[in-house]
Amino acid sequence: MNTRSRIYLDHAATSWPKSAAVIDAMHDYVQGCGAAAGRGAYHAAAEAEGMVATVRRAVAALVHAADNGCISFHSNGTTALNAAIHGLLRAGDHVVASAAEHNSVLRPLHDLREQQKIQLTIVPVDRQGVVDAANLLAAVTSATKLVALTHASNVTGAIQPVEAVAEGMRHCSGKLLVDAAQTFGIPYPLFVFLAAAILAAVFLNLTIWGRYMLALGSNEEAARYSGIRTERVTILAYVICTISAATGGILFALDSGSISPSSFGNFYELYAIAAAVLGGCSLRGGEGSIFGVIAGTAVMMLLNNLILLLKIPDRLEFTIIGLVILLGVTLDETVRRIAARRRAMKSAQS
Repeated sequence: MNTRSRIYLDHAATSWPKSAAVIDAMHDYVQGCGAAAGRGAYHAAAEAEGMVATVRRAVAALVHAADNGCISFHSNGTTALNAAIHGLLRAGDHVVASAAEHNSVLRPLHDLREQQKIQLTIVPVDRQGVVDAANLLAAVTSATKLVALTHASNVTGAIQPVEAVAEGMRHCSGKLLVDAAQTFGIPYPLFVFLAAAILAAVFLNLTIWGRYMLALGSNEEAARYSGIRTERVTILAYVICTISAATGGILFALDSGSISPSSFGNFYELYAIAAAVLGGCSLRGGEGSIFGVIAGTAVMMLLNNLILLLKIPDRLEFTIIGLVILLGVTLDETVRRIAARRRAMKSAQS
């Protein structure tokens, strides 16, 4: 299959393409270990058991589990949900579920009700596909053994009020089953990106060095005459850029699993420049905002996805990015000239 021309939209079922780190880990296991975890005392079996234990500890830390033994692995989400449902419920139990639940929850619950093994209450959702937390909690009784609530619908993407329901059930004897198959885990680079954006905004707007850097970018000669040590500020700007680029490279390497230093990341600077220009940063310097850069980055990611979905050839990708930069520079120059003309008119009138 030609993966370049493939349009994949079934991410609600499973993600694609898989991360290079996942592929490398599977390859290393098959080629280097291949043993079953917990099925022997020889070296390879112990190594496999160690892999499982490492992942179990990581997942437990991510979800703040009481201990590692709380984490149970299954072949897929459907199997995991059925294990929870059939493992917890007994004859005569009462179950509350929202109408937005996945079939892997609703079907086994309906089957148990048809066998007259459980009592089931389905709470409807609104026009946006969201269940009201108060209505869901109102359906809970002293006999309720389980409340099933998906975090996000795989059909509509609607986010359910899991936090409010969990808080309302704090003093209930029943268990809350949360289907987080669509939302579990947030890419860690997002946190790094947000932290970097906050630090940059604080530095540029609330520190004297940030104001010096903006003045330097606007007019280096005027900044020097005003007493700013422009050489030091210039060095500081290059140091910050170098650290940012190095951090970005490390994050890309961690996400990909393995990279080629001679080719990985080529022309990524074009994306960075285009995002900054679209975000309102002037290539002449001295103008721009962190929020604008974030917005420009989001636009560039959208543009990159459109290039893939529209099957635009690789050789035209950088041409499109170059046109985006050209458009941004043209708009920047046009705005600058209009502003200068208005200032001149006001000066002439006064």
